[in-house]
Amino acid sequence: MLLLALLLVLNVTPLENPIPSATIKFLLYLIAPKLSKLLGISFFPKEVTQFFFNVITQTIQMRESQGIVRPDMLNLLIEARKGKKICDLETNIPNESSHTTLEDSNINKENKAKHYLTDMDIAAQALVFFFGGFESVATLMSFTTYELTLNPECKKKLQTEVDETLKECNGQLTYESLMKMKYMDMVLSGTNQHS
Repeated sequence: MLLLALLLVLNVTPLENPIPSATIKFLLYLIAPKLSKLLGISFFPKEVTQFFFNVITQTIQMRESQGIVRPDMLNLLIEARKGKKICDLETNIPNESSHTTLEDSNINKENKAKHYLTDMDIAAQALVFFFGGFESVATLMSFTTYELTLNPECKKKLQTEVDETLKECNGQLTYESLMKMKYMDMVLSGTNQHS
């Protein structure tokens, strides 16, 4: 019945122009997320969901066991699960106006014991950021390619830095070695300002 109503609103008859199942799934999630969960309908294929969940949980376990801290969203979510405020991570001085964790929020004081940030919650947030980052990264890469084409001396200097960095880390680029690439950072920041 609900699907038929949606088809009428969209001015589509089922026999003339069938709607792809992905669209129906998306609309069902949008309109009735609890029902779609109850019915076991998954928007992403189970293999993709499991792969992404495994990557995130393995990364969390590695970071926690080895004490790795990086300035990224995953680290903020891990710390939020532990009950730390974001301002505590940056300055070690509590910010009274910042309510970044459920523990500090006055909104759900009575419900704070009922909610715990699970690995699945963190993986879902990471997936949102993963997909959300595609457009901005693709745009930045396009503009960077354009700018480097217009400025061959910058391209040569950047290529030299990339080659030296790859040589230093034996062809296995790591997060730490990428963070040491100052000219790369300057090029990307400059391009981001122009775009």
